[in-house]
Amino acid sequence: AGVADPKPNPVSTPTRHAIVHHSAGNTFDTNYTAVVRSYYLLHTEVNGWDDIGYNYLIARDGSIFAGRDPQNGAGVAQDNVRGAHFCGKNDYTMGICVIGDFTSQAPAAAAVSSLCDLLAWKFEKDGLDPLGSQAHPTSADPALSRLAGHRDGCNTACPGNLLYSELFNLRQCVS
Repeated sequence: AGVADPKPNPVSTPTRHAIVHHSAGNTFDTNYTAVVRSYYLLHTEVNGWDDIGYNYLIARDGSIFAGRDPQNGAGVAQDNVRGAHFCGKNDYTMGICVIGDFTSQAPAAAAVSSLCDLLAWKFEKDGLDPLGSQAHPTSADPALSRLAGHRDGCNTACPGNLLYSELFNLRQCVS
């Protein structure tokens, strides 16, 4: 409420890769709705994007927030809205941002558990192998893991060293 609507006509893309991000801030802020709203404002009003960049966001307590809006009636599912989170290579990806900075702070167990649950649902729904990889047009690795960190396709430290180090265990959990 009180902010501009996202740009109309979101684009649908099938998912081949789930990309894990961290927000690089707000690690201990518990007003999660306000935090998500601040990301929406940053992405739309500062960055000029159509909507928030991620499909989903996960708070420290494990709460899952819908990100990029499929705009009911547009025929696009929440998990298949093409986002703005993977360095201009967003086709065939779903982006999930865990709220917090995990450069030197480990993500909360509740957040990692919700991340596993969300990914398990998505990978089951789409018949994806969380232990596999598939070609993706990235400069870092043309055979990108199905479950990857932002840094695997872009020049960034995201999702932070301590969330990135969880990806192996996360793949096992999803599997």
